[in-house]
Amino acid sequence: MPLEGFGSGHHAAVDIALVPYPHSVSFRGAPMRPLPSLYLHVPAEATASLRRKAQLLAQQLTEHGTRTTLSATTQLQQNQAYLSSAPAVPKKLEPQNKPLRGMAINPEGYRLTVSSEGAFLQGQDERGFFWGGQTLIQLMEDGREVPGLEIEDGPLLPFRAVHLDMRGWPPTREYIERTIDKLARYKINTLILEYERHFVFNSQHGLATKEAFPPNYVAELDLYAKDRGITLVPLLHCIGNLNYLLRLDPYKDIREDPRF
Repeated sequence: MPLEGFGSGHHAAVDIALVPYPHSVSFRGAPMRPLPSLYLHVPAEATASLRRKAQLLAQQLTEHGTRTTLSATTQLQQNQAYLSSAPAVPKKLEPQNKPLRGMAINPEGYRLTVSSEGAFLQGQDERGFFWGGQTLIQLMEDGREVPGLEIEDGPLLPFRAVHLDMRGWPPTREYIERTIDKLARYKINTLILEYERHFVFNSQHGLATKEAFPPNYVAELDLYAKDRGITLVPLLHCIGNLNYLLRLDPYKDIREDPRF
């Protein structure tokens, strides 16, 4: 089932398992049969954040079973990448200068072109670059070969959010990071974290649990999420929903009824 906000759900003639399903899929040419070792070529002048996203894609491909080496080239432009078994990019790469169109021109849009030679990815921006990479990884997980195709896709909604309610249970760092990884796979771009008492407010000692996240870890988590195209949004309660705070004696004076 397509995920609302990214993809139209119109299925094409060839059955491919993608969530969300792209707006436009055109099947053409011979499939790509990935070898055990591949190169992910990225622009030599890539920004630091794009390079981190590319390194993450190479890591994901390697974990999938295809050892992937990152390679820099002057033949590619920002937000482009080329995955192939060749250690160098072909001098003439057909989709390289082809302008994006349709939904792919939207923020976070992308085009993914797959042929027997390799896979070419072009993002409208860095998030689009990463989302196109996630689509490619899903295609590679689905079988031993990836059909020759061209996908042009972009989101219907600028914010595709999941709310993680941490009230009553202390999630581990491993759980939070694993959740971010999974949400990014399906192009969720916003994670609302309802910390409640699981965040250490340095100005309010005694409020947080012993498992609470310190500010320095949340700063690291923010970068971890950004590298995966996700913005973290903290949910902070107003006084009407501060039962976890009002139960403490130092704050009983601001209870509506001091007995409760």
